[in-house]
Amino acid sequence: MDPNAVKLRGFTLALVLGIASSAILPDNLAVVATPKGNGAWLYVETQQQIDLWKQQITNYNTLAGPQRAIRVLYVYSMDFDITYQSPVIGKLTEIAAKSFRSIPYVTHVGAIIDGILSGSANLNSLTSAKVKAFADSYARVYCNSSALDGIQLDLEPYSATYKNSTLTFVRRLSQNLRDNSTCAKPKFLAFFVGPRQADADLYDALGPNGYAVISGYDLDSPKAGYPETPKTYQTNLLTNVKVVLTSAATSKYGKFSIGLPFAASACEFQTGISTTNPAKTIPGYPMYDANNLTNSYIPNAFAVLNQTLGAGYEKVGNPFLGVSVWAWVSRDVVVSGYRHVPKLPFDTSGMMSYMAKTMPCKNTV
Repeated sequence: MDPNAVKLRGFTLALVLGIASSAILPDNLAVVATPKGNGAWLYVETQQQIDLWKQQITNYNTLAGPQRAIRVLYVYSMDFDITYQSPVIGKLTEIAAKSFRSIPYVTHVGAIIDGILSGSANLNSLTSAKVKAFADSYARVYCNSSALDGIQLDLEPYSATYKNSTLTFVRRLSQNLRDNSTCAKPKFLAFFVGPRQADADLYDALGPNGYAVISGYDLDSPKAGYPETPKTYQTNLLTNVKVVLTSAATSKYGKFSIGLPFAASACEFQTGISTTNPAKTIPGYPMYDANNLTNSYIPNAFAVLNQTLGAGYEKVGNPFLGVSVWAWVSRDVVVSGYRHVPKLPFDTSGMMSYMAKTMPCKNTV
């Protein structure tokens, strides 16, 4: 036998064994966990909502086709609480995730974990070792779920006060989700964050299988409970997306999607209705109006994407992964005693057909 061939076989075997024994996957293997395409948030509380919202997204995806479909679904799972030693996904979350996976063109379903860092999710009160232990426990739970492809964290307020402990948790969780001794296959980790808070430190902690979900709504308000105008919204979004692009470029892991207000938020809404006297209202602006695009929120948002990301923004790829649709929610958005509407994205007339023609396309390259 050729001695060189023996050496080559030995080297190849050593390389294979080295990869097999390596726990944390290399970047080029871990990054495949990152979903590309448009997404949506769903906060389900009943089986009826699961069935109804599944049908709505099925109708939209069928109309939009694979390129402009909603491909990534974030389903509420639990509130983060440092007193919970053994986190539990929740039966309804698993049911919803399994059901939503059958929607045409949906490729990923992730679990939403909400937390108030100034309250029950205050990681500052724990040692670094305990923070990492919490990350380990969450990773074990979600890695064992065949219904979920990853996690989206919404830990607020993500500020300088809580940054170090939060990043310790995020970094450890991301590593666990791409560790083949913990997860049979790598899973993604997304982090919901304000546009000016997504910096290199966060992207580096999220790693190759992670990305930021940028809030492209609730950017400004003349006063609590009152809407910003679509024109002011466009100006604010433009400024903030430019900041996001600059920040993402500072990390080799800088990837992001942008959440937009297809339904009412705290600062962008069509009408505010008093919770005590429905006759009392605060007028706002439509999320979409076919007869007045410049005076509605979503057309202005897409104009910003076109201006900042270029005409090629429809070719979804790094660093921009897609748009996230706010939102299918169980509970009303209420600010200062006023309920904001529309509650759901397709409550607005013409929104579905507009989205089907205008949402960014998935990069198929």
